[in-house]
Amino acid sequence: FFARRHMFQDCSVLDLFCGDGFYPKHFYASIAGSIDAVDKDPQAVSHASRIHAHAKVTFFERDAITQGFPKAAYDVVAWFEAIEHLSQADCTILMGHIKKAVGTKGVLVGSTPLVAEHDKGKGNWEHQNEFSTAGDLEEALHAHFAEVHTEVTVYPELHSGTRRTAYFSA
Repeated sequence: FFARRHMFQDCSVLDLFCGDGFYPKHFYASIAGSIDAVDKDPQAVSHASRIHAHAKVTFFERDAITQGFPKAAYDVVAWFEAIEHLSQADCTILMGHIKKAVGTKGVLVGSTPLVAEHDKGKGNWEHQNEFSTAGDLEEALHAHFAEVHTEVTVYPELHSGTRRTAYFSA
């Protein structure tokens, strides 16, 4: 799993927009020392706390954009399949919080679906900030981080059409 490449024994992890909390428990807890998992949806946090509880994971109901993060610093910030859900203005605010939290030694890791230019705004009604290419994503991340790396996966076998996902680290 992409995020694990950037984790090390006993690292501190922030999982942004954690949803049901599956990733912190099943992918991160075996290596991380502590994990703060944040989501603003009270139902998601309630479900995560019940179904995916783990001694190393603390779930927080909070808006990461307006309330910031539970701690000041993290080794790894995981932000998977959520950047596209934020407006550019909110994304800019959140990137500032992330940059401060990871400092010079931490890393931001995440992913976003890549949407063909002619399909932007037509798929998921919740998407406000879609990217068509890895280059578009890199440009957005470079506005906040000096070093950015992306990898693209392609899944042509899906019945609904080909899915392209950009994974990023910064």
